[in-house]
Amino acid sequence: MKKFLILFCFTLILFACDRFEHTFEPNIIPPEACITAVPVLGYVPLVVVFTDSSQAGTNPIISWEWDFDNDGTIDSLIQNPIYTYTEVGEFYAKLTVSDGEHTSLDSILISVLEIGSPIADFSFTPTEGYAPLEVSFTNESQPGTNPITSWEWDFDDNGVIDSYEQNPTYTYTEVGDYSIRLTVSDGNLNSSLTKTISIYGQNVLVELATSLTCVNCPYVEAALHNLKQQYGNRLCYVEYHINDPLDIGNTDIFSYYGMSALPTSVTQGTEIIVGGSATSQAELDAIIAPIFEETPLVQFNDFNATLEANTLNGSVLLNVDGSVPLADLYLKFTLIEDENTNYLNAAHEYPLNVVIAKGELLISAHNFDEPVEFALSDLTNLPDDITLVIWVQTLADPYNSSTCKVYNVTEKAIIQ
Repeated sequence: MKKFLILFCFTLILFACDRFEHTFEPNIIPPEACITAVPVLGYVPLVVVFTDSSQAGTNPIISWEWDFDNDGTIDSLIQNPIYTYTEVGEFYAKLTVSDGEHTSLDSILISVLEIGSPIADFSFTPTEGYAPLEVSFTNESQPGTNPITSWEWDFDDNGVIDSYEQNPTYTYTEVGDYSIRLTVSDGNLNSSLTKTISIYGQNVLVELATSLTCVNCPYVEAALHNLKQQYGNRLCYVEYHINDPLDIGNTDIFSYYGMSALPTSVTQGTEIIVGGSATSQAELDAIIAPIFEETPLVQFNDFNATLEANTLNGSVLLNVDGSVPLADLYLKFTLIEDENTNYLNAAHEYPLNVVIAKGELLISAHNFDEPVEFALSDLTNLPDDITLVIWVQTLADPYNSSTCKVYNVTEKAIIQ
C-alpha cells in the first residue's frame, strides 16, 4: 500500500509538471578570450609568436583584434600573429575576440629587456591547490653580463615585496587567482616575470531530482549544463531520475530530502527549489558562486578508481578539518552517464549526468591517515562515457537542513 501511495504521488507530481507549456530558449554562452605567447620575456628586438587559445561559446568566434602595446590601436586582425618589439619596456598585449554579438578580452605581459640584463624565471610547487596552500618557489633566473645580486618576490602582485630570499616559501590562506612577480637585478639592470597560481575553494555539488516527462525540468538541466561549461570541475551535478526509464531506485533520495515537486535542486546538501523558467541559470549561479569562495573543510588526495569486470573499486585520502563533526559523516559516491542517448527529455534533448549507480560509506570512525576504500558492484552494460563523483556529507536521519552539509566534492572520468 505504501509503495502504491508513493507511485501515486509521483504520478500527480509529474502530471502537475506536465500541465505547463514552455518555449525552450537556449542560454547563450559567450566566447572566452585567452592568449598564449612565446617568449614573454627576452632581449630587444624581441620576436613574439602569439597564439589564440580562446574558447568559443555557443557560437563560433569570427573576429580577433590584437593591440600589442596597449596603446588603443588595433595592430592585427590575424588569429595567430607574430610581432616584433623594438623598444625596451613592459607591454600588455591585448586580444579581443567576438562571435558577432558577444566579446571577450584577455591580456598578457611582454617584457623586453636591454641586452646584458638578467632574465627572470622561476618555478613553484604545487602549481595549484586548496587553501590554505604552502607553495615552494625556486629561482631559475639566468644572469646577463653580471651576476644576479637580488631577488624580490611579490606573491600576490599588490606592489609589496613579500620576500628577498632566492628560493622562498609562501602560504596562501584565501581563495583566488594570484599573480606572482619575481624581479631580479645585477645592481644595475633588472628584469621581472609574472606567473599565476590558482588557490581553490570549495567545489559545489548540485543534486537534481528530475524526470523525462517533466516539462519544467529541462530548464534546470540546461542551466546546470551551461554552468558546468563555465565552471568546469569546480561544479559537479548529478541527475536522479524519478519514475521514468532512467530511475534506478531514487525514492530514497526523494524521500530523504522531503522533495515535493520536480524539478528540485539540492545544493551542498540544502534543498533549494529552482523552478523551470528562463531565469533558472541566474538563480542557480547566485546560489553556487559564493560557495566557490569558501575554504573547503575536506580535501581530496590520491583519488583513484579502477573498473574490473562488474565492479568499480575506488580509494581516496581525505584531509578532514577538525571543525567537521564526525557523527553521521559519510562518503557518498555516484557513477553517472555523461550523456544518455536512448531517451529524450521534454525539451527533446538527451539527458546529461544521469546517475546509473550510487552508494555511501559511513566514515565517522575512519582513521583519516589511511585512504578510504569503497566499491560499486553489479555494474552491467555500462556506457562508454561515465564519470565517478564523490563527496563527503553529514547525513543525519531524519534530514535536518541546518546540519546536512556537503563539505566538498570532486569527480573523475572512468576509462574502460
